[in-house]
Amino acid sequence: MTIGSTDWADIVLRTNRVSSVEQAAKVLSDVQWLFGFRAYYVFDRPKASSLGFEEPHQFSNLTDLFLSRLKASVPDFEDKIFIDSLSRLMPVPWFIEEYSKRAMLSDAAVKLFTESRLTMGVNFPGFGLWDKIRIVGFAGSRKRPERDELDQLNLLMIQMHERLSLVFKPQDNTETTMTSLEKQVLHAVSEGNRVAHVAGNLGLSTRTVQYLMNSICRKLDASSVEHAVASALRQGLIY
Repeated sequence: MTIGSTDWADIVLRTNRVSSVEQAAKVLSDVQWLFGFRAYYVFDRPKASSLGFEEPHQFSNLTDLFLSRLKASVPDFEDKIFIDSLSRLMPVPWFIEEYSKRAMLSDAAVKLFTESRLTMGVNFPGFGLWDKIRIVGFAGSRKRPERDELDQLNLLMIQMHERLSLVFKPQDNTETTMTSLEKQVLHAVSEGNRVAHVAGNLGLSTRTVQYLMNSICRKLDASSVEHAVASALRQGLIY
């Protein structure tokens, strides 16, 4: 599927401006439509804090009926989502047919997904990147996504993960921070590694690395990567 340049520019701009759950939901709904999916979802895990455990932030346009039937047929479905995507930085496509062949889902669950026309999807995990265990994903019944589509979606979801980390950030914390992934990229670049080498080591596409480098320069108000490296070293963001 080819996304028009106007649609692409608009969705990138709006993703970068997300500042609330409502805006995130609208952008994810539009991304879902542009790429031919039928639903989007955001799941995360609570983490320990000074006040105990944070409440998980979860939202989607999956129907309440579907979610209740899913929990009834697969009580640990969230565990399965996180385990299947554990420690992965790249998109994780999934297909109900393959899950069925591997006996990973009950017949009732397979029937539920099939009847709901949610026979495939893609998860975009953010493990360790924003100090939060979160997955943003899409589901539907379209054909297997092509590599270029996954690359485009990955770029958008890296931005979405970052925006969601700010949306759910405690209001009294106004410090500007770089994500863990951005620090990894900048550290690698500071050691003289080329974009292709950095991409290969981190399991990312060169396009994604280039986006992250642009994001770094924007955050540090730097006119070049060299300027960004110098600024990050002065601020102690990398060593």
